[in-house]
Amino acid sequence: MQGLESLEFRDRLGRRLIRCVIGLSLFAIGISLQMNANIGAPPWDVFHQGIAEQTGISIGKVIVITGFALLLLWIPLKQKPGLGTILNALEIGLVADIALAIIPEPTSILIRVPMALLGI
Repeated sequence: MQGLESLEFRDRLGRRLIRCVIGLSLFAIGISLQMNANIGAPPWDVFHQGIAEQTGISIGKVIVITGFALLLLWIPLKQKPGLGTILNALEIGLVADIALAIIPEPTSILIRVPMALLGI
């Protein structure tokens, strides 16, 4: 009976992991849509853009560096990050860099507004 419970746990973990990876990818694509729409961005993304412009590092790499820097702040709290938290710090930046390279920057406001809304 214990083997069956272990199998169910792994199955649930696998499904949760897949949902997490897909959700984080969609989040990163949303960030990229908002950035390439050039209508405005949420505060964290403005921060990431500013650091990227000042350093020449890609926005995705800045997102990853910021995510892991924030995880260092967990040390005094004696909190141990889970897999989802680590994926959050890593995947969003990686997918954002890919999406920013693929998603075009439109010039027409008629495309930029729906693009920003879709990103939200």
